[in-house]
Amino acid sequence: VGTKENPGRQPCSAFKPFVYATAFQKGYDDKTIVVDELTNFGVWGGKEYIPQNYDGRFRGPVTLRQGLAQSLNVPSVKVLLHLAGLEDSIKTAEDLGITTLNPSYGPSIVLGGWEVKLLEMTSAYGVFANDGLRVPPVSILKIEDSLGNVIEENKKTPIRVLETKVVRLINDILSDNEARAPIFGLRSSLYFENYQVAVKTGTTENFRDGWTIGYTPSIVVGVWVGNNNNEPILKEPGVVVAGPIFHNFLERVLPNYPKVNFP
Repeated sequence: VGTKENPGRQPCSAFKPFVYATAFQKGYDDKTIVVDELTNFGVWGGKEYIPQNYDGRFRGPVTLRQGLAQSLNVPSVKVLLHLAGLEDSIKTAEDLGITTLNPSYGPSIVLGGWEVKLLEMTSAYGVFANDGLRVPPVSILKIEDSLGNVIEENKKTPIRVLETKVVRLINDILSDNEARAPIFGLRSSLYFENYQVAVKTGTTENFRDGWTIGYTPSIVVGVWVGNNNNEPILKEPGVVVAGPIFHNFLERVLPNYPKVNFP
């Protein structure tokens, strides 16, 4: 997803974990409370920014666990502006490998208002799967000759970019099926009966992009659904258009990996 002329597609709510991770790095936790209510966040880009939640409802006081697991928009903007900080959240995303962010876009970043590449997003989620260590993506791991001799091997040194306790809290929230159930249901395509899978979805406001990105300690998978010409797709959220693809793929490949939970 993305070309030289067009950095990529809007990640929607799939960007939220980077913002919450930034807040957790500053000492807040999943029990911290923000108020989900109609809020005017001031003038950004020449107009007032008054975001809505996906279902149009407001829930009053909610924890950060509820805000992230249920992908609530208003609480997430409050986390960005009041707890994490816009510039620090951008830096977190860049530390995790996102290279397409531009300055002065404002708080819509937490709702995925900027453009990203699918590969970079998936690799960034790999930091969560890898306990806070970043390994840049590579296309060729090793080249051998016909006798099995290694001609060239691509070895990347992992770099710590997030604290372990921050990553483990993100993993716990994104794999908490009960916490996301009020929005997604208990048996959605994000749920795996025999495996612990952390997962986040995203949907653009105009239904041009649907995302599902998730991981276990062994594998990370990113799914984007949309049209190359940027035409809207089915008027369904990412969990509906990308979730089943994500679920069906993981159900096939997970048996090939060790069955381990997050630390």
